[in-house]
Amino acid sequence: MDTTRFSNGTIARCNRRGEPSPLPKDVEAIKENDKAWRIQTFATLACGHMDTHWVYIRDLAPKTN
Repeated sequence: MDTTRFSNGTIARCNRRGEPSPLPKDVEAIKENDKAWRIQTFATLACGHMDTHWVYIRDLAPKTN
């Protein structure tokens, strides 16, 4: 199983609504597929849901102009 750690401030998405929000703390995650990591640590995002949310690989890509 492929695992990683994401730090406070990494953009995650609500597993219910898909809204992006920065992580409030460091979390552990497992690779779900080639598009997303499933967070294994409960965290409350700006959506107000405390759950095991997602970090999408597309949100990790550096922004270019």
